[in-house]
Amino acid sequence: MHSKRLKETDKPLKLEKQTINFLDCIAALGHFIEVIDAEGYYIYVSSNCTYDSTTAEELVGKHTTEAFNLTHDSSILINTLNSGKPYRNLHLKYKSNKTNKTHHFLYHSFPIISKNTIIGAITLYKHIDEVKRAINYIDTSNTLELINTESIISQKKNELFTFDDIICSSDAMMKTVKLAKRVSKSDSSVLIVGETGTGKELFAQSIHSFYKKKSQPFVAINCAAIPDALLESILFGVTKGSYTDAIDKQGLFEDAQNGTIFLDELQALSIEMQAKILRVLETKSVRRVGGNKDIPVNIRVISAMNTDPLTAIDEGKLKADLFYRIAVITLKITPLRERGLPALKLLTSNFIKHINDKLSTKIKHCSEDTFDVFQHYNFPGNCRELSHIIEHAANMMDEDEFFIEPYHLPYYINEFSTATYPQKRTSLNSELGDDEFKLGDYKAIHQKAVDEFNDKFNTEYLTFALNKCNGNISKVAREINISRQHLHGLISKYNIQV
Repeated sequence: MHSKRLKETDKPLKLEKQTINFLDCIAALGHFIEVIDAEGYYIYVSSNCTYDSTTAEELVGKHTTEAFNLTHDSSILINTLNSGKPYRNLHLKYKSNKTNKTHHFLYHSFPIISKNTIIGAITLYKHIDEVKRAINYIDTSNTLELINTESIISQKKNELFTFDDIICSSDAMMKTVKLAKRVSKSDSSVLIVGETGTGKELFAQSIHSFYKKKSQPFVAINCAAIPDALLESILFGVTKGSYTDAIDKQGLFEDAQNGTIFLDELQALSIEMQAKILRVLETKSVRRVGGNKDIPVNIRVISAMNTDPLTAIDEGKLKADLFYRIAVITLKITPLRERGLPALKLLTSNFIKHINDKLSTKIKHCSEDTFDVFQHYNFPGNCRELSHIIEHAANMMDEDEFFIEPYHLPYYINEFSTATYPQKRTSLNSELGDDEFKLGDYKAIHQKAVDEFNDKFNTEYLTFALNKCNGNISKVAREINISRQHLHGLISKYNIQV
């Protein structure tokens, strides 16, 4: 790397709004993200970076060595900044001085270069435990330097989901679970159809682990994550000499021998690749890239699609003969928005328990107002999105808050709620005339009165505080003894003009 360092006269790194929104979206998928300028000061920290009992806003403006008690030598970001060298797939161990808890991350950092000048650095990292959950999606040809194919398979034997991990209460989901348990006893091919985030792999692993194959390998791959040029060698293996430096290496079909292979997002494969997979299923054998020998394979194939298979066939994205081969049994998973409020509350409770264990928080549940918002939100990301929403809310809450309120939720959910489900509690008298007060309605009437008072109090008191402090958010937060995030949430919730 021959890039030069930024001079004082050069233009400093500044992130555009569009770039920040893009980084926020990546963080919403579960990544921690930090960006530093050429001097090592944070200019962006994703809002989920709260594992050291601090907030993202408190980190911005601090030097990376100051924020996490690091030195110039021990800070990977600073090393990236100084050397211009990227670091990939590092196992980073960090012990928090504030919580005394040790965190393990899979860490990547890259220099930010403009016109051959290093103007900053960016890091993306995840908790190792989360990476282990998804490790079966990694290209097994040593793309991840720390883990090889054998360790992937052996880990998955002990970490597979079971039907006990499927949290459901709706009739439709319980019928799907019952059917999945029944088909798990056979070796028939299964196609799982469901929107993104509904838990398709959860079902695939449960089917595998429920019956006789639970001690056999379970190998999974996301067909949309890897280009066809690489996918063929990953699935079918490579013969020595087939290309420069090629060595004999078995593919995922061989790795899954006597077990299960899970092909996620099957419709993302090219028609040519689908034809090759169809041949494997019909002949029950694979031929490695560059080889001339058919290798028998005894495997069960479970596939998944996040689109309707018949529509995919009509659009030319899925071979009809492959569909008939893989869809001997079809399971359709109901999207979260169709499962009803009891199922939503049950899942939320489960995610809250998980996040309390993960972040050492003490969240009790969501408020009724929050569930009111949830009921009118479509959850395009389904259960996975709900899990991330709960984690986001946990990071937004103060230590003395125990119920997730609407202002703790990601901004896009509140914007959706405001646009499609406007606040109704504007005036108690306008909603309920004197003749509508009935005996037995105390709780409902009392709640409406409390809500009306809260609306009036917060609007007037916060407007007063903002005027007193000339609109300075940080000063207001200090004066009224709440966090800036909480204050921002209240301002947004009550539509207060700053």
